[in-house]
Amino acid sequence: MRLRWAITISEMRPDLTQTVLSELTAKPLFDQYNDVAGLADIAIVAPHRLTSELGITRGFRERHWEHRAPAYFLHDVMGVVPNEQSTVVNGQTLYYFDGDNVADGLLNGTVDPRVAYLFSASVNGNYTGLESAWEDGTDPNSYLSKVVRGYYINHPIMTDISVHSITFGTPGHEQTINLNEAAQADLSEREPFLRNAFMTRLGNSQDTQGQTGSERSIISEYNVRPRWNWDIRFPTMHAVEVALLKAEAAVRGLGPVQGSAREYYRQAIEMSSRYWYEQNVNNRYNKSTTPAMPGWFADSRIERDRPSMEYNAGPFADHMAQQFDAMSDIEKVQAIFDQLHLHYNHFNYETVFTSARRLISYLGDNPANIYETLLWKERNLYNPNVQATDPDAWAIISIDNDFEKPVWFTGRSTKWRNVLE
Repeated sequence: MRLRWAITISEMRPDLTQTVLSELTAKPLFDQYNDVAGLADIAIVAPHRLTSELGITRGFRERHWEHRAPAYFLHDVMGVVPNEQSTVVNGQTLYYFDGDNVADGLLNGTVDPRVAYLFSASVNGNYTGLESAWEDGTDPNSYLSKVVRGYYINHPIMTDISVHSITFGTPGHEQTINLNEAAQADLSEREPFLRNAFMTRLGNSQDTQGQTGSERSIISEYNVRPRWNWDIRFPTMHAVEVALLKAEAAVRGLGPVQGSAREYYRQAIEMSSRYWYEQNVNNRYNKSTTPAMPGWFADSRIERDRPSMEYNAGPFADHMAQQFDAMSDIEKVQAIFDQLHLHYNHFNYETVFTSARRLISYLGDNPANIYETLLWKERNLYNPNVQATDPDAWAIISIDNDFEKPVWFTGRSTKWRNVLE
């Protein structure tokens, strides 16, 4: 914790950061993949109440749309490359995704093993996600257009005037989209109609029916197994974070660190991969245990989300370390943050939020790949009940009770604004 806070205040108190780093060089710190400190929620909540009442899993249930896989993680951080194909429709060249490099990449070290541990493939077996940029449907060759087009572009519905519907999905979980009258009568109307229909289905969560853990998602989702593993203890401090903090300190010259940034960056990737594999494969819970996985989960999905093997993370870590060597210091710090964000993902988001806020000054932009539609808050607000229960305290804290006011340790006086703000 001293290491975390030493780096957190480095923008405002670099002297104190250097002092603490010096003092920690001879101290034992987390350095094994299973070195983790976690919240005790599970120990104090009755097992039968966990599924519906524990805050973090309630959040998973009620904010189901946030379980879609981030395209940035898959493609920019983890090495997933969709196979892009093209075709000509109505005189226009259109692109679509047909498969990806995951199966081969997991074996040859070019794809992050955590793809198989942290994410679940879409119903067509591909690993595609959601971009953070706002999708308004005007670009026929946008990323999302390529994703949904892969579902229908080679289907008879595009060339046979007598075909008026398309059914897709896994057995027992099929979904059907019917053409409107104009598209039934005119083949040239089908491409724009189907692109819009698939996008609307995805955007309104009609594919998943508003529930994570189904066998119906048009794009990849987070893997259900590590998230509903009641033994995970919701990590608040992990050896992966320690390694990444040391890597950042080495890159930025914040103080003495034993070892290189490259070494710690590589180590973090390997440890994270091993940790998430075990959280997934060793999950002993299902819909019949106490506590149980949610009853709306598809049984097939629970089993499908279990990795068939543990992939050797070494080659991918080496691959990423080689890329790290060629980066500028700014790029290295962004890459370090990406690994922290990916590792903690939905867990321990407070630490990721804090890191993002403090790094805006150094990077010149927000390192977090957040949706453009979201309002960025520089801080969480105090409970308004304090004003009535403790007016003296409220008089002190209320001057800072403004989500547009950066926290002191960020070194900033102005709010970072998102694209659409």
